[in-house]
Amino acid sequence: MAGIDESDRATFQDGKSSLANVESYAYDFPHWKAWRQVMDPIEAQAALDSMTAAQREFAASGPKYPFWRHVAFAAVMGAIVLSQGFGPPLQIVLFILAMAAVAWLVVDDRRRYGVFVSGYRKGRTLGVTLLMVVLLLAAMGAEIYARINDLSLAVKLGIAGGAFVVALAASLLWTRIYDRELQDGAA
Repeated sequence: MAGIDESDRATFQDGKSSLANVESYAYDFPHWKAWRQVMDPIEAQAALDSMTAAQREFAASGPKYPFWRHVAFAAVMGAIVLSQGFGPPLQIVLFILAMAAVAWLVVDDRRRYGVFVSGYRKGRTLGVTLLMVVLLLAAMGAEIYARINDLSLAVKLGIAGGAFVVALAASLLWTRIYDRELQDGAA
């Protein structure tokens, strides 16, 4: 390529051939651009401080989910658990309705708050999420046991009701921990 000094071209060698010889000239990568310090430590600290301030601002002014939103999440989880207590036609219908409700919640959160926060994330909330998943999987197992052993509808509704309570409590606790993480700048 005209106008490029070959001494400014970065070469990466694997012992047989250099990357500069194998690659096309369209991917020019002069080494001086890679070695130059882009940001000094003061600028880097200012950027980190700005990020922390933005997280705190999001925690203060971000979505404050109303109680009905937690109830809706718990109802979806209860419906998913309950679906396991029935045979294929009703099981499929309940599961599809629950998945449609999940999609609606995501769209509604994005419309109302501008963001959807997934529960599956690292941090202090992970323990709450994992405990909820384990308990809901156990409830699903109980629903399957109730279906196989032809237990009454009341038993199946009781198991799903327990799953609803677990999901509601987990949602409320998860939100408190998440808000605290944002306030502390740990998210």
